[in-house]
Amino acid sequence: MDSAIKTKLAFSEQHEARTVQSYSFQLHQGLQGLQAVLPLWTALVNGMASGSHFYQSPQWYRAFLDNTDQPDSIFWFVIASAGEKVVAVFPLQYERFSVAGLEVRLLGNIEDDQLQLVDFVFDRTMEYAGVLAAFLRWLYGQKTLRWDALRLRRIAENSSVYYAIAREAPRFTQVTQYDSSGQFDVSVDYAHATVAMSGTAKRNLRRLYRRAEQSAPLRLERVDTPERLPVALDHFFAVEASGWKGGQGANSAILCNPTLVRFFRELAATFGKTRQCVIALLWHGDEVVAVEFCLLIDRTLNVLKVGYRETAQSFAPGNQLLDLMIHHTCTDPGIDVLSLVNDPPWAHIFKPARLGVFAYFIPNNTLRGILNLVALRLKRVNAPMFASRRGRTTALRRSRPPAQAEAET
Repeated sequence: MDSAIKTKLAFSEQHEARTVQSYSFQLHQGLQGLQAVLPLWTALVNGMASGSHFYQSPQWYRAFLDNTDQPDSIFWFVIASAGEKVVAVFPLQYERFSVAGLEVRLLGNIEDDQLQLVDFVFDRTMEYAGVLAAFLRWLYGQKTLRWDALRLRRIAENSSVYYAIAREAPRFTQVTQYDSSGQFDVSVDYAHATVAMSGTAKRNLRRLYRRAEQSAPLRLERVDTPERLPVALDHFFAVEASGWKGGQGANSAILCNPTLVRFFRELAATFGKTRQCVIALLWHGDEVVAVEFCLLIDRTLNVLKVGYRETAQSFAPGNQLLDLMIHHTCTDPGIDVLSLVNDPPWAHIFKPARLGVFAYFIPNNTLRGILNLVALRLKRVNAPMFASRRGRTTALRRSRPPAQAEAET
């Protein structure tokens, strides 16, 4: 075998390893790289004292990479170690494009419509609050990925990235409020979980519930066992594809996209082994009229996808299911939070608590990086660089957490 090919193959398995202060970093590429670090990543998540989110799980990323249509070569995984211990994982996506004649080499978190929240993976404790800053110092010096800016979007205020930047914001960091994430505190009881919900909204839901039961009983079914999940998943696909999302409408349903079908089947199979995949079904007589696909991670039940039958919309089946799930999770000692992941308008009648979701832009310490920063501030590339759902870009001072930065209302 040619020596150059041998070198190239060895380099593709484990790219650069450099040391910054007390941390060392290793760079891995694509699905093969993820598989190589999977055991270490799993051990990190399982040992995080501050708890983890579903979007920090290596199994979540593996399901995505197994089923994405995007090229494998754009995905990178940086592993940070302190001595022999892995303390952080940084999933990255690399892009190159041109905007207004300016070439942009962009690093960022891995993005897709199904990845509604994103984060890096490290403990939200003071011991590791500096690991993001150390990662950036390493990133400035490494030579494998030539980059002009680091863009981090869909970062919730209970994330590791938010925690670290609130304590040490990199120079010239720009921040904007990107979206919000709704959730319910179900650790006490239903009254506590829905304390902000109006009495009128609650009475209206009960009135619609009685209307539904005039023709057939309503029943909640929670499915979380491996042997029952496949049937529940078929119900989920069928209901989610009914109505305007299906093949006769917008063609945006999961069933209309074989890649998405495989993604959700892999999530159900992988997380179902540990009963962390939960599918909630609302039955009206012998028909399923509303569905929720959820992942239960560290005492938080995350609602990733919902659907309902439009033929049953006279009694608001989607809202009825959410209401029943709030009741149900309030009685489950293993669940403290019911998260909607994003902030769907249809759930606003419940008045969930809202977490801020942010986007960050961090330029490289190079001429090209500064030019990109100037262009961003002039709003010449604001839309493609940030694509924020709300707010305008603002500078983030080093000493100020993102929640305190000025934001557009």
